[in-house]
Amino acid sequence: MNFVDQFFSELSKRTDQPIKVIITGAMAGIILGNIRPSMDIDFEIEFSSLDKPSEKMIQEIEFAIQETSKKLNIPAQYSESIQGWSQISFLDYKESSTLYKQIGKIEVRVMSPEHWSIGKMARYLELDEMDVAHVFKKHKIGWEKIIAFWGRALKSSIHSDKSREFRDHVIQFLKHKGKKIWGDNFDPNAAIDKFKSAASLI
Repeated sequence: MNFVDQFFSELSKRTDQPIKVIITGAMAGIILGNIRPSMDIDFEIEFSSLDKPSEKMIQEIEFAIQETSKKLNIPAQYSESIQGWSQISFLDYKESSTLYKQIGKIEVRVMSPEHWSIGKMARYLELDEMDVAHVFKKHKIGWEKIIAFWGRALKSSIHSDKSREFRDHVIQFLKHKGKKIWGDNFDPNAAIDKFKSAASLI
């Protein structure tokens, strides 16, 4: 049993509330096929009730998450909106997420590779670069599709130092990893020009 299954199987024992979660971060990378291990889990939580959850419901699920995290020694970061973690727009990440498993009353979903990569590119540590390259290669994500997507995400974001960093990270990624993912015929300069065009930077 992987850490995702283990965490939410334990959490499902501690709550009777039907909830939906969307996994992101390194654990999402594991589900998407990345082999690098991780010992923390990041997710969005959504209550299934059509009504706004009561303070008691929120406190109960927060306590259940904390107890699960403590028992399994798996640090958990969660909120009611993943978008709040990034100044770069995640676009339609909710609609594009896919079902991973139903575990008890918990519907566990995972971000698409494209939407997941936004958070990785925004932070862009060396491990992030490796993670994105591995997942893109495994899922055969085409370069034209992803640079148009990244361009749209950047264009939809508020102009800031973080948006400039995201732009620079994408350019660096295309230069460093492009040929390893898409082959020797990949032209990083042409890809960078198309990315800038998609983001309305030129």
